[in-house]
Amino acid sequence: MAFQDANHPLQAQLCSNVFGALTGLIQPPLTAGLGGGQKYYCNNGVQIASPQQQQTAPSNVVMVEPEPDRPIGYGAFGVVWSVTDPRDGSRVALKKMPNVFQNLVSCKRVFRELRMLCYFKHDNVLSALDILQPPQIDCFEEIYVITELMQSDLHKVIVSPQPLSADHIKVFLYQILRGLKYLHSAGVLHRDIKPGNLLVNSNCVLKICDFGLARWKNQMSHST
Repeated sequence: MAFQDANHPLQAQLCSNVFGALTGLIQPPLTAGLGGGQKYYCNNGVQIASPQQQQTAPSNVVMVEPEPDRPIGYGAFGVVWSVTDPRDGSRVALKKMPNVFQNLVSCKRVFRELRMLCYFKHDNVLSALDILQPPQIDCFEEIYVITELMQSDLHKVIVSPQPLSADHIKVFLYQILRGLKYLHSAGVLHRDIKPGNLLVNSNCVLKICDFGLARWKNQMSHST
C-alpha cells in the first residue's frame, strides 16, 4: 500500500496522527519550524546529558571538528547534517528521514525509531532533543529530528591510521556494555550493533545510535 500522493486522504490522516503522537513525546511542546535559512534548533529547556562518570583513556582520539552545515553521515533511512543552533551557536545533529509515508512498513519503522529516541535518557545512548514541526502538519513527506552532535563513529576510528590502545578499547567496551544494559533493561533490542552505529567524541565518550532495526522485546515475543 503506497501513500506517495501528498493529497491522498489516507496520507493526510496519517500525517496528522503521526505528528500528533510525536508532539507528546518531547516536552516542552514542539515549536521549531523549517526555516529557509537552514538553521535548526532544539526546544528551550532541553539539557544535553553529561556523563555521570568521567571516562578516562591514556590519550584522546584525534578528530576533525565538523564544518558548518554539512552532511556528516548517510544511512539506509536518511542523512545526518551538522547544523548550528541559532540561539546559542552550539552545534547539533539534524537527521532527515525522507519518504516516511512511502509505505506502511516505512511509516511504522520511522515512528518506532522516533518514539525510542524520544524516551532514551542515558549517557551512552543517543536521544532526540527535538523534532521539527513541518510547514503543513496534514501534508508532509519528511521528518527532521535533532540529536546531540557526535564527531565520528567507531568504524572511522578503527580504519584510521591512529592506533587504539588497550585502554581505549576497555573504555569503549565498557560504554557499549553500559548502553546495552540500559536498552535491555528498558525492553529494547537494538539488533544492529556494529562499529558504524557507535558514535564517539574526541574525549572518548561513546553513544549507541541508529535504531531503525530495533524492536521492543514484547513485539519480538508476539512475532515469534
